[in-house]
Amino acid sequence: MNRRRCLRIAERLQSPFEGRLGISIDPQRMLADSSYAQDVLTVCEAQAAGSLLPTLARQFRLAAAEADAGDSLPAPDSSVFGADSTGFGATRPQTNSVFDQERQAARAARKSPGWMSPGRWLGHDT
Repeated sequence: MNRRRCLRIAERLQSPFEGRLGISIDPQRMLADSSYAQDVLTVCEAQAAGSLLPTLARQFRLAAAEADAGDSLPAPDSSVFGADSTGFGATRPQTNSVFDQERQAARAARKSPGWMSPGRWLGHDT
C-alpha cells in the first residue's frame, strides 16, 4: 500500500463524500482499518457516474494495490485510541508524578458530581 498516496486520496474524498451524503469520513482510519476503507469505497462506487466519488475510489484502490514507496508515512498504532499519527510525538513529556495524579483527581472531582445529580435529570440545575 502506498500510504502517502492513499492518505491524499482519502483526504480528497472527505469533502465530496460529506457534501453528497452528509456523512464525514476519517482518512486516517481508512489507512488503518481495511474493512472501514472497503465500506467507504463501496459507497463511493455506488454513486452516480458523473460524480467525483467513483473516480477517487478507483484511484484509492490502485494506490492500495501499489508497492509501498520508501518515503511513505509510518503505520499508525491502531492499538491506542487517539494515538499520535503526525509523527512529531508528544509536545510535552508524560509524567506520572504524585502531584499530577492529585491534580487530575481534583479536576475530575470538580467536574463529575454535577452532571450525575438526579435533580439535573429533572431540569433542576443548581
